[in-house]
Amino acid sequence: MGHTEDILNDIRAQIDAHPEPLAEARKRLELVRSSASGFKGAKRTYASGSLAQHTFIHPVGDGDGGLVLDRRVYPHLGPDGGGQTPRDIAAELCALLGPAVRKVYPNARCGTSKRGPKLTFGQPVDGQDPTVDLVVALTRRDGSGLWIPNLKQNRWEASDPEKHVELFTSGSLALRRTRRRIVRLLKAWNKQYSEPGFSSHNLTVWAWEFVTPGMGMAGGLQTVLNKAAARVASGSATLDPAGVSPTCGCWSRGTWRRAGCARPPAA
Repeated sequence: MGHTEDILNDIRAQIDAHPEPLAEARKRLELVRSSASGFKGAKRTYASGSLAQHTFIHPVGDGDGGLVLDRRVYPHLGPDGGGQTPRDIAAELCALLGPAVRKVYPNARCGTSKRGPKLTFGQPVDGQDPTVDLVVALTRRDGSGLWIPNLKQNRWEASDPEKHVELFTSGSLALRRTRRRIVRLLKAWNKQYSEPGFSSHNLTVWAWEFVTPGMGMAGGLQTVLNKAAARVASGSATLDPAGVSPTCGCWSRGTWRRAGCARPPAA
């Protein structure tokens, strides 16, 4: 597949993230994580999604990360505590992050996304102005993973974004490189439609499942598309690789093929 590899490499040159905004996204995420570390009950912070997995494509959008709170410091919060929903704690964290980030980025603002505070910076680099989404999460009393917010529905959901990064960046250097390239190509293919068919997380899970050692980029991409198509056509579930989130049907064309599931956090 030498000719196919050449074509895919040409596509990669067009879709890969530019170095300057990518470096800026990392810098901004690190600043937000450092600022969040001073929040009451902070246990640790982490990077997640495309930055941590090295799968960003052009243009660079949001850098994802999280702040893990010790649930024992907040006995009123979450399913393992008094049942308090996540909106108030997300607002409290935003009130800390906004002023802290404005010391470096005077135009920065803190709002919220589905999973927690969302920082905008008002300072473009190479025509791109990466944002930062910070999940405010709680440790769980039973089971692995974390409780993370769904602010749209004002509830907590089980997930393990840290484990996802560990899994998606595992394997030999050659396997990791091939998988990353395939994920970027899948994202670009998915993004060309006005209504993308799948979440980035779903695409990344498929690459993690179906790309095996020894595959080249072209063969691996073909394998992922073929096996993913067969799964969607059969209505079979794509399982959470971390074994924490509820089993759901495939995310396709804006809806789950099976009812009763929440969409997993974006990559």
